[in-house]
Amino acid sequence: MRTLTCTEPTVDGVFRHVEQLVRYQIRETNNQVDLAYSSKRTSKRLLALIQEVTVNGGHVLDLAVCNAPSASDFNAYRKLYRFVEKNNYTAIHAHSSKAGALCRLLPAKLCRNIIYTPHAYFGMGRKAGPKELIFNSIEKLLASRATTIALSPEEADFAMHTISVKSNQLELIPNAVDFELFRPTTTRAERTTIRQRFGITNEDIVIGSIGRLGYQKNHKLLYQAFYQFKKQVPDTEKVRLLHIGTGSPEESASLQELIFELGLNTSVIRPEYRCDPEVFYQAMDAFCLSSRYEGLPFTGLEALASNLPLILTDAPGLRSFGSEHYGFNKVFYCETENVESLANAMHQWYQNRDKAVNHRDNAKDYFSIPKVYGKILELYRREVTK
Repeated sequence: MRTLTCTEPTVDGVFRHVEQLVRYQIRETNNQVDLAYSSKRTSKRLLALIQEVTVNGGHVLDLAVCNAPSASDFNAYRKLYRFVEKNNYTAIHAHSSKAGALCRLLPAKLCRNIIYTPHAYFGMGRKAGPKELIFNSIEKLLASRATTIALSPEEADFAMHTISVKSNQLELIPNAVDFELFRPTTTRAERTTIRQRFGITNEDIVIGSIGRLGYQKNHKLLYQAFYQFKKQVPDTEKVRLLHIGTGSPEESASLQELIFELGLNTSVIRPEYRCDPEVFYQAMDAFCLSSRYEGLPFTGLEALASNLPLILTDAPGLRSFGSEHYGFNKVFYCETENVESLANAMHQWYQNRDKAVNHRDNAKDYFSIPKVYGKILELYRREVTK
């Protein structure tokens, strides 16, 4: 097979999915894999993936688009059209809304087999307004042009009932996580060394969170709840928040202002993003997401692989972690948009933090790379034989 993977995000969770899927095909199959990407949000990991694709005989295309609609999209579409026209693709797999729109607008004569993974629809945030209406309308308009992969039951439900994706054009396939890379530390010395990089001692009690700054992740809620939580515990000086997330200068400044306003200057650690994100989890005692909505977040899966307890909002894309189907034993939920509820969930974890965690062992049965990406490759082949 010859496949094209198309993505606009080249950082964060969506890109980790793309990165793993492309590498799995290169290393485990005889497929020729091409890559269309955007250099607008570049990273060292993107450059490494481009090199690996080209070294293995694949072609690459820089669409040079951003995530918001803009005039540059027309030029990107023309470039993509010519790129696809020159190649005979078995399947085109688009990731996230911008790449999804560009690929699904291609005429069927170029490629009939389009796969689309939204990685959480914008409308799942339920922020009523013109932007949500526009995004949902575009998704509805293009829904029939591809087979859609939902990452969670909540995303699948939204796809069917809000976007009107037909059941025979919808697949439920979760994200995958690399259990060799993401793992707990094995010795006290290893944990000490990793924590020292962030100015954390072994005695500190660390709640961690990873996610780009923006409306979806709702970090204002995270910080306000952490402030309330600190007031509930006796060893308040040992409690730390490790938060990794990039965003616009305005978003970063707003968050820093909130830190000073709440008096959390010495309690919050905000390191730069690294190319070895596994160490962030190895420095944590628990992992928290304050999101308004998700698809099925990579960060949550990586936390499971690192055997961390989860503190989560009861939001679409996060509810699945608490289902009996998986049997994870230390998942603590709170209401979305509720500071006191999230602070109480943090405190509930705190009171149970010494109990054993089964997350890594249970997650291996559902989220391994061969199992998940094997299903996607089956989908590529199945769509061709229709």
